[in-house]
Amino acid sequence: MNEHSFHNPLTSILDTIDDGQFFRVPFVRIYQLVSLLFFLLPIYLIYRIIELGLFRPGIENLVVVLLAILVFVATSIICGLIWLKRSCDVKQLVEKDSKIVTMPLVANLISTIGECYGVFVGIIGFFIALLSIFSNIVDLLPMAGDYGLVGMILAPIMGFFIILLFRFVAEIILAYMRFTTPKK
Repeated sequence: MNEHSFHNPLTSILDTIDDGQFFRVPFVRIYQLVSLLFFLLPIYLIYRIIELGLFRPGIENLVVVLLAILVFVATSIICGLIWLKRSCDVKQLVEKDSKIVTMPLVANLISTIGECYGVFVGIIGFFIALLSIFSNIVDLLPMAGDYGLVGMILAPIMGFFIILLFRFVAEIILAYMRFTTPKK
């Protein structure tokens, strides 16, 4: 059997792995899928709210629920846009002829997760605390707590530090990659 008959397919597969395309393409698709899930999440939320009967009589509850839905929809769209933007960034992460292809991808994934998590904590936390001042949201959402003004201050700060910490970890990975990659 001719050795070259196995060489061509194997070489193209290994070249795809070595140049990072093997990892980039699935990462882009996963990022796009997560983005789509964030865009669809508000529809599921509205379905669950209707199913749980949170639109019961009482104008205060209705206004609170509608404001909470609006904030959640806006936050979900922001997170979806973050994942969509980062899916475009993934295409340029791996430098041409670089032997290190996964570290930039993992660093970007960690940073993106942190951005989304921090945005959720900051925005949702702020508005739940705000709503707890003007309504009895704890009855509707027991896990929300009654944080009021303290929550309005702490939630965005916590969101900021979450983004900072995740970004820090991602940059440590990138710094390690740059430090250990031989210069050409």
